Amino acid sequence: MNQQAVEYKHQLYKELSRVGKGLSSDKRLEILDLLSQSPKVVDRIAQETGMSVANTSRHLQVLKDSRLVRTVKDGNHVIYQLSSPQINELVALLVSVGENELSEVKMLHARANRQEG
Repeated sequence: MNQQAVEYKHQLYKELSRVGKGLSSDKRLEILDLLSQSPKVVDRIAQETGMSVANTSRHLQVLKDSRLVRTVKDGNHVIYQLSSPQINELVALLVSVGENELSEVKMLHARANRQEG
């Protein structure tokens, strides 16, 4: 493989790993799930996840750096939302893979179903 192709491949995977970094935290996945329901401000996300505003802000910054979320200004408020509908699809696919491939997820579902019934 020529050097230009090798460099291209290295740069491509480096950039794609940014998405992986955004997805590599249970709390960031929870935030993405919340934002898939509707755009939200930091305070609301913190409240719904049980995290501090400072910790929520740090996670949101990683998600923003990963290009998974974007912000919109509304007066004094910064509203966070998914960058595109594909992000919702990505999270749904991740959940589906987890449900199919991780026995721990299957056990969680079974336990939740027993508690409901």
